[in-house]
Amino acid sequence: MLNTKGLIRSILTGVWFLEPRAADGYLLVALKILKGEKVQDEIETPQKAYVVSSDGYAIEYDENIPDTVEHNSVAIIPMMGPIVKYDSWCETGTQTRAQQLIDAANDPRIVGAICLFDTPGGESMACEVMHKAIKTARQNIPVYGVVDGMCASAGMWIASACEKIYMTGSTSWIGSIGTYISIADFSEYYAKEGIKVRDIYATKSTEKNADYRDALQGKDEKMKSRVLDPINELFLQTVRNGRPNLDEAKTLTGQLFLSADGIKYGLADEYGDVNTAINDMLLKSKNEKELAKLSGKKKLSMQEASDVQRILKSMGIPVQIQMPVAQVLEAEDGRKIYVYAEEGEDPVGKRCVYADDAGEPTEENVEDGDTVLSDGRIATVSTHDDGMSYIDAISEKEGEPAPDEEVPASKTKKPVAKAKTKAKAKSDEDEDEDEASDVASMLEAFGEKLLNSVDEKISGLKSEIGSPGNTPRATNGGRGHTPKEEVPQGKLSAIQRRMQEITEKNKGK
Repeated sequence: MLNTKGLIRSILTGVWFLEPRAADGYLLVALKILKGEKVQDEIETPQKAYVVSSDGYAIEYDENIPDTVEHNSVAIIPMMGPIVKYDSWCETGTQTRAQQLIDAANDPRIVGAICLFDTPGGESMACEVMHKAIKTARQNIPVYGVVDGMCASAGMWIASACEKIYMTGSTSWIGSIGTYISIADFSEYYAKEGIKVRDIYATKSTEKNADYRDALQGKDEKMKSRVLDPINELFLQTVRNGRPNLDEAKTLTGQLFLSADGIKYGLADEYGDVNTAINDMLLKSKNEKELAKLSGKKKLSMQEASDVQRILKSMGIPVQIQMPVAQVLEAEDGRKIYVYAEEGEDPVGKRCVYADDAGEPTEENVEDGDTVLSDGRIATVSTHDDGMSYIDAISEKEGEPAPDEEVPASKTKKPVAKAKTKAKAKSDEDEDEDEASDVASMLEAFGEKLLNSVDEKISGLKSEIGSPGNTPRATNGGRGHTPKEEVPQGKLSAIQRRMQEITEKNKGK
């Protein structure tokens, strides 16, 4: 049920952070509300919150997040029209929006939330509720702001609690950081209606509504010092805390800026729409999960250290991690491949990217397929499921085994003759013949001397055997003779020839 009385009370007595041009536009509607006239047809129906899945499917919800919501979804919380604390014709109040955001932050299927702004501002009392809800939700999930039209005054108070603010297009507006109050003097209206109003205060209540009474008489100092200035200072300090890179001299005086200047002066971060914010949020969620896996490790591999540096850089944290010396392979075409492996480490199975001229890694994946390296080896690369390129294999030059391949003994211990060239083999053959000739000459001379000695022995034996009464002495265990051992053919052919000559000679004697 819409809280009409709460809206009327806010219009009459509330302090507003509202862009003045928008306030003028709402003035007629406010007057009709005060008169009790029908205005619902002049107010747009409040937008519902919704959840967007990673594939872009959106589901609206009012209170409870539907069971059909998928994991890795993002909640969208609209902040449209005049910002009020309670639900009304104008818009769903911040009490409801705050609860929708907290529910999303506590749902394990939701990885982030986006506050979608198109508001000229609103009631000061409504800001703090939503601001606190964003800060609380950020303890569980990231909360981004997207300005699609205007984020002024009270909208800026709320948006300053977001982790990041995007501006959709160049004609969106942001800023108007300031505070004012409108006081309505109904005395003439009541007089026409025949109503005379008198305010009576207790004796000691001299300062009761003094700022309001003075303001009705054109005296504004008490209203500024007691009401507007304290609230405005809270507003300025809130924005300072949420936007540390703010150009305070430019932005804290109430001026409204187009997107370019809003980004320039630190009110917003960059251009982008809801889809941009969703994609960045999903990437951040993925990066945080990767970092969580590495949490607690005492030593990171080269690839893990590189991943940490890349993730932190994408999150806006410019950390330079000291990396060990990596392997840089040079391709035959001159391009360099940076391998996330230390020197001496096997590059197979490691991630790789193209390197610049200085050998530093780029963000460019190496092309899938075979790459011929400058030393003739072939690196086989493919893109894996994580979207990164990896070296799957490195083969040696054709005909050469890989470094870790076991070579058969038959291939390493080849016969000497087979390992020689024909010219070398011919030279060795001639050398062998010369050595054989020398050996034969030496044996010939030695054999001649030996045979001469044998001639003398045979002659003596023959003479002894031919004498009457002499019998040969038994040898070899009493046997009458020693069996003749066959001389291997080819080894003592010269001796055999000589023995035959001696035998023939003795026969003739």
